Amino acid sequence: MLRLRLAAAAIARNAVLGVAALLCLTVGLGCLTAAAWIAIAAAQGHLIAALCIGGFWMLMAFVLVLILTRRPRPVAAPVAAAAPTAATPGVLTPTLVSSVAMAFAQGLGAGLSSRRPR
Repeated sequence: MLRLRLAAAAIARNAVLGVAALLCLTVGLGCLTAAAWIAIAAAQGHLIAALCIGGFWMLMAFVLVLILTRRPRPVAAPVAAAAPTAATPGVLTPTLVSSVAMAFAQGLGAGLSSRRPR
């Protein structure tokens, strides 16, 4: 129950942050569009500014529609790789590493217990 509540809270938080980010993006794009309009209109005139900015947003919409309508490529099933064994040179498997670590710990313990007190 707690995991479900935490998951729901995370989804809600991500949704709120996503909406806030979208709002900031929209305001930012509006300001950049207005700045581009002012700059282009001062340099070339209002007609050229309208054509440039309208053309840019139409191009962006066209690219996004192409991305949305693109069909996904079929993905081949992954080929199962052979599991490496301890005999494979240069490959450290979890069992090999844990065996070496346990042998080291046993040797260290035996060495420490055999020390004579000074």
